[in-house]
Amino acid sequence: MSIRGIAFDIDGTLADTVPVCLTAFRRTFLQYTGRRYSDNELKALFTPTEEGIVRQVIPDQCPDAVDTFFREYEAAHENCTAPFAGIHEILSELRRRDVRLAALTGKGPTTAAMSLGRIGLSDFFETVLTGSETGVVKSRRLRELSALWDIEPSALAYVGDTASDIDQARDAGAVPLSAGWAASTDVRSLEEAGPHALFRTTDEMLDWVRSGAVSGSP
Repeated sequence: MSIRGIAFDIDGTLADTVPVCLTAFRRTFLQYTGRRYSDNELKALFTPTEEGIVRQVIPDQCPDAVDTFFREYEAAHENCTAPFAGIHEILSELRRRDVRLAALTGKGPTTAAMSLGRIGLSDFFETVLTGSETGVVKSRRLRELSALWDIEPSALAYVGDTASDIDQARDAGAVPLSAGWAASTDVRSLEEAGPHALFRTTDEMLDWVRSGAVSGSP
């Protein structure tokens, strides 16, 4: 197997941006509903894009609430200004090997652009694919990426930090790779889902890339 293209999730994979999301949601919902949501309550809402989540919780004031959320998201990102240690090295090595790179996330386009810009990774990705307000569409996006790049799904890998990411990659016929390096990641659930490879540290993934598992050549 030779992987010619790799798509990376953002939250919990490229950077520790989940706390950014939680802070922005909590502040926005408190302002509009008067209720302080717990982390678990907020995470239970995850799957649609952030815009979709805000519209579900605050349907009567959604345009203003979405704008408020974006402001709170940008402010909260002051606490996350760099990717996980080792991510630059992984992406640089992949690019050196002519592997095509994409960011593929369940986030909306506005927050995806904010996060990639804030952590300084925008220039690494030739393609950025985002989510849907209605739910998970990562398998569909992977198929779209396969067609866009004219790469067979079996030569395309997806790196994510959840068991759902593994399922979505498999559904698209892509190679599921798991990022287990975030402190918040449920590594046991990744093990149970059985990805092609599970990396507990970014160094492990860098070693895997250097082992020759990927190649930009047809």
